Amino acid sequence: MNCLICNTEAQRIKTMGDWVEQDCPACGRFRVSGALFADMKTNRQAFNVEKARSWLDKQRAENRAENQDDHSPLIDSPDSGLVLD
Repeated sequence: MNCLICNTEAQRIKTMGDWVEQDCPACGRFRVSGALFADMKTNRQAFNVEKARSWLDKQRAENRAENQDDHSPLIDSPDSGLVLD
């Protein structure tokens, strides 16, 4: 499967939750909610690669600073500015 953010070949991680999880060599490991994934697919939308990668880096840094579990960041809203119309 290709990365949902940059379209590079990425590994899809099997999950039990309502999200798509991927590990991309360029974008890292991340999750996209099932609802957002379905909406983006239906509306043929894509992520803004630069903004999405920057947002993921920020989320990972905040998680490390707060000593939170190492869960992959979850993108769950089209209103985040990461999705292109």
